[in-house]
Amino acid sequence: MRFEFREAKPEDNSEICEIFRIPMGGSLALSLERDPDYFAGARVQNEKPRVFVGVDHEKHCLTGSFSVGERRVYLNGKPEWIPYFCDLRIRDEYRSGTLLARGYKFVKEEVLAGRYAQTIIVADNQEAINSLTGSRAGLPTYVPFGAYVTRAIPGNAASKMKYDASISIRKAQMADLGLMKSLCEEAGRQKQFYPCYDFEFSSPYFRDLSFDQYYIAYRNGSPVGMTGVWNQKSFKKTRICAYGRGLNLARPLYNAWMKLKGGISLPEPGSILPYSYLHTVNTKNNDPQILRALVREIANDRDDAEYFLLGLDARDRLGDAFRGLSVREFHGFHYLVDAGATLPEPSLFYLEAARI
Repeated sequence: MRFEFREAKPEDNSEICEIFRIPMGGSLALSLERDPDYFAGARVQNEKPRVFVGVDHEKHCLTGSFSVGERRVYLNGKPEWIPYFCDLRIRDEYRSGTLLARGYKFVKEEVLAGRYAQTIIVADNQEAINSLTGSRAGLPTYVPFGAYVTRAIPGNAASKMKYDASISIRKAQMADLGLMKSLCEEAGRQKQFYPCYDFEFSSPYFRDLSFDQYYIAYRNGSPVGMTGVWNQKSFKKTRICAYGRGLNLARPLYNAWMKLKGGISLPEPGSILPYSYLHTVNTKNNDPQILRALVREIANDRDDAEYFLLGLDARDRLGDAFRGLSVREFHGFHYLVDAGATLPEPSLFYLEAARI
């Protein structure tokens, strides 16, 4: 048999990293790099990571890779282990033919085996949306479960945001562990798929995180929210590989305009994008003013990123925290990849952008 799908081995790491260095996109070509250790990032995406590869035995190479691990999230207010399907990459020469369909049949029958998984497809990737959401016979069904918006929030503008003076912010300490868990439990009762965290920072699931990278909000002395900030450049980077001719010509003028507006500029080709993630976001009554105060404090306290990425359900009113800022938005669709399981009713969801 020429082609095979199997679980990845440590010795596959260098070739998987090579696949992730292949640029994607048209007028803006990006590579989502995972050097030096793809599996380090996989252990951040899922508490129980499972990485799979396609193998071409005739050419002695990998055809592509994907991950379907599991992590604990709140479902109907209770902790559940839910698979997350991500990191699908296929070499260009294997995109045609039946190999993709065979891979999805493998996912449905051998990996999910009657369960469902969460996944995200970016809105611009129309090719993937057309090929994966058509409910072809024998393949998993992609069931829509809301639109997803990732906001890129410029740190220099966020550091000047005004907010409710009754809100105060401080960094978390080790003694706050119980409080942090309680805030997450409350958020898990409000939003489907909110992460269930124990904050065991020695775990690879919390790589490069510590208590002082979380911030807690208080209103009139009572805790009302929390947000963490996470720079993942040691194991996950986004590189600008090239601009299309038109965008490249317009870049100097665009950057001058962004400097005046306090927005995000377009860096030189070859550059690593200088961002950190906002994560574990929760506020009492889903109040955007509390998030606004948290992000302002983070922007003033941190100097390791020019902007912050935050992903939210498109319907989530927490996005109102950034009205008036020159925020760049990236849109996507949240699906439940159904392999025969009973699915939850559509409702407000939360998906951690730092673990996509």
